[in-house]
Amino acid sequence: MQKAEQFRKALRAREPLFGVFVKIPHPHIVEVLASSPLDFVVLDAEHSPFSLSQLDTCILATQTSSMNCLVRVSSHNKEEIGAVLDLGADGIVVPHIKTRDDAKKIISAALYHEGERGVSMSHRAGAYGSAGDVFDYTQLADASTSIIVQIEECEAVENLSDLLLEDRLDGFFIGKVDLAYSYGSRALDDAELSANINSACDLIKQANRALGSYVTDANRALQLSESGHSFIALGSDHTHLKASVRNQLAEIISPGRTVL
Repeated sequence: MQKAEQFRKALRAREPLFGVFVKIPHPHIVEVLASSPLDFVVLDAEHSPFSLSQLDTCILATQTSSMNCLVRVSSHNKEEIGAVLDLGADGIVVPHIKTRDDAKKIISAALYHEGERGVSMSHRAGAYGSAGDVFDYTQLADASTSIIVQIEECEAVENLSDLLLEDRLDGFFIGKVDLAYSYGSRALDDAELSANINSACDLIKQANRALGSYVTDANRALQLSESGHSFIALGSDHTHLKASVRNQLAEIISPGRTVL
């Protein structure tokens, strides 16, 4: 649990953290990524076909590495949140947080002493019953669990000041594409959309809270990092596989032939 505690401290301190979303539900993908210098992976249980068993083996694949493992849950369901934390996830990324009540519910689901997470030590997070005194374990678990929420609806932006009052939220992740749909934008570079996102980012930074985003371009990642984003997802396993193949083919395919 020391690794999870250090990650949360770094997140709270707004230290630069870089990760990748994982959409292929196989532990080998995670194991390969764990051999890289990445700070974290996010197993995407919202938009990819992860079963609880597959989350189990993928989380296990990170246990002997320095890389942290977060899970983007598919809902605000307290049973799902408790289950992924029992499997040993270092934290959760929660989509579609719109109100302070939403935030309070997921905080309650993720924590023992400040919430209603079911107490057990018979799982991986509890060292299968060998994590010592149950009260010490639950306090350490609460102190080590990272809770990151996604800001991806206009209602969330409108309620952001209230959300920032919840100190137990460790990070705020901007969902640009969902925000575009929520605002009715027709393009990701829409001026109104950009203004609303910039306003939200400024509010998060002014509150000295960790701000994150998803990018697929290293130059954009550098720009965001320099502008105050402290945790950045550098694409996904899908984007990196496709980019690598595309770049290799571009070097060997004859001129004039299209490389998709």
